[in-house]
Amino acid sequence: MTKIKYLLLALVFSSIFNSSLLAQSSSVQTVLIDVAHGGEDQGRLGVLEAKESEVLLAISDELREVAKDREGIKLIFLRAEDKLLSLAEREKIISAQPLALLVSIHLGVSSFHTESGISVYYCAPTSVADDLVFIAEEEKFFTNAPLDCQGEEVRDKLFAQQLEGELTKNLKLYYDGVQSSGVKKAPWAILKTTKQPAAVVLLSSLDHPVEGRRLMDRRYRRVLATSLYQSIEKYLQK
Repeated sequence: MTKIKYLLLALVFSSIFNSSLLAQSSSVQTVLIDVAHGGEDQGRLGVLEAKESEVLLAISDELREVAKDREGIKLIFLRAEDKLLSLAEREKIISAQPLALLVSIHLGVSSFHTESGISVYYCAPTSVADDLVFIAEEEKFFTNAPLDCQGEEVRDKLFAQQLEGELTKNLKLYYDGVQSSGVKKAPWAILKTTKQPAAVVLLSSLDHPVEGRRLMDRRYRRVLATSLYQSIEKYLQK
């Protein structure tokens, strides 16, 4: 327990120091956090019948707390309550903001509750005939997003790698068995709404017997939130 407390303090002080450097080197930069699902769209169900939309909201609350009183970065959350926003409504809000970055947070599930870990997606076409393409095809009926990615693929990939690396590294400091599926391409609508670097992050697996229970623990959610903030800081400093 003591080790975890010291590690958390180290993460917090590191994040404060990075915020100070960012504030000295640039003006305030806006980062939009898309908290997935909400309202009647509860997302997926996980361990102990936990709802994805509610767990994501709890993680976003921790992220808001981490960012409080920090300088240099302004976080805008697409939802701060259990409210449904359609894909088109999300796109409209994103398009109206002068963003530096876009991060869309989600949780994963698997057919046999065995898959775990982090996955980060950036906008790029893919020829793989899997669920990624199926989702993109379904989205066409509900989106006004452009057909093609608007950003620079190399830059988007670098941002996704920053997120994946920071999350994986920090979680491994505290917890055993942390897995990552790495960085992947995805042609999803939410990633096509901005020319700035954007990523969809699957933070953990909601229905995995270990990770699902960890998501019920505030300390785990705090580590996820702190890691997200640090990833954003470090990328913007480059």
